[in-house]
Amino acid sequence: MMKSTLFAIPMLAASLTIGTGMASAAEGAAPAKAPAGAAVQQKGMAPEAAPQAPAAEAVYGSELMSKEEITDYKVQLKACKTPEARTKLQMEHHTRMQERAAEKGVTLPD
Repeated sequence: MMKSTLFAIPMLAASLTIGTGMASAAEGAAPAKAPAGAAVQQKGMAPEAAPQAPAAEAVYGSELMSKEEITDYKVQLKACKTPEARTKLQMEHHTRMQERAAEKGVTLPD
């Protein structure tokens, strides 16, 4: 009887991966593969990182700024009434961050 049980287990595993991917509740097995687009987490693995903020919200030189400075800068950008005013503010900010980086001896990407 032991031989038939050992033979049945590999066959069951093969049928789960080749078949529909689903086992009955009586068999106590989980689906062989997750539905398309589903996130799968294995035991002992860290969950996937949270989605990153869109690049449009990235602030140039933010690694050299306090949270308050970043917030104030974003408020100023939103307050700009024309695209030209926004561009001028961005260019001034870029220059200030380049100066701050030079003072600290670091290089910011352009």
